[in-house]
Amino acid sequence: MSAALEKTFSETGEALQGVNVLTLSRRVVVFDQLTVERVRLKRDQGWAEVLINGAFSLPGHSANSKKHTERQRWLLVRRDHDIGELVLPPEVIYVPNDLAVRMLVPPTCRIHRRCSATAR
Repeated sequence: MSAALEKTFSETGEALQGVNVLTLSRRVVVFDQLTVERVRLKRDQGWAEVLINGAFSLPGHSANSKKHTERQRWLLVRRDHDIGELVLPPEVIYVPNDLAVRMLVPPTCRIHRRCSATAR
């Protein structure tokens, strides 16, 4: 399940490349580590208990700039006998810290260059 989540977050990071994440309507939560602690599945539905370490919201999204730990339950839907799909909360975009750095540094550099050029 962790590998599937990593793939999902990687795809999210790729999709957000070049996008100013500070202006998105959905809240963006950056985290250091995400761990699936417990999984419950009955028939075709269940949940996964997720622990998110080092989580903080980016500015502009009811910002919580202090890192903290969140414990959440995410919906789990069985797709096949051996395959379950974790449904992420639709109102939040979760981004690992390393991807967030790669996404945010280039826009910040562009803003800095634009501001420097305007000041001249």
